[in-house]
Amino acid sequence: MAAVLVFLAIFLITGPKGHKGIDVSHHQGNIDWTAVAATGEVEYVFIKATEGSSLVDNKYRTNLRKARQQGILVGAYHFFSTASTGQNQFAHFKSIVGKDIDLLPVLDLEPGGGRISSDEKYQQQVKAFIDACFDYYGRYPIVYASPSFVKDHHLKKTIEKCPYWMAWYTRMPQEVTSRRNYVLLMHPASHAIMWQYTEKGSVEGIVGNVDLNECWEMASIKFRY
Repeated sequence: MAAVLVFLAIFLITGPKGHKGIDVSHHQGNIDWTAVAATGEVEYVFIKATEGSSLVDNKYRTNLRKARQQGILVGAYHFFSTASTGQNQFAHFKSIVGKDIDLLPVLDLEPGGGRISSDEKYQQQVKAFIDACFDYYGRYPIVYASPSFVKDHHLKKTIEKCPYWMAWYTRMPQEVTSRRNYVLLMHPASHAIMWQYTEKGSVEGIVGNVDLNECWEMASIKFRY
């Protein structure tokens, strides 16, 4: 038992160094990207681009341009809705984002996307978005979702080919320094390559809360090299 405890302690304080990043939308208002970059703590940002089949985030283009000017890698995400087909939603995303991104596109799946009347139909539309994305980019999108959302709507098989970005908010024990290994311990079957570990982060240049993320496989999520 003592040996097991020692191994566990070592496992939780050692691990691959994660790459720090944020995700933003119009909710963050006007961002001072010069100040964000000056912290040296933000390597990449995923910016909300679209939602459903018609909405465009009114800060997308400004955030994309200003973050990139500061040398921050930029990606774009689509907030999935149950109000239209996955194919139509991807067509909308493609029309706004195109291939002007440094990181793989992100499909954001969460409860705010509308009422899910049938898991089977929801899975079909999510798959339609993913397939259309692969046809256009030649790569599968990153899928952002909480473990509970994936489980509740039986999405594991639907998203199995996509890099998984886990949204899971918890207070990590102070003595634990490896977020990667903590996720592996708490969610061993998740295969997450990124973790959004808080929605209440603080970054210089952004007024109010911002989501904080850590990625352990940056090479696998880059669209441009």
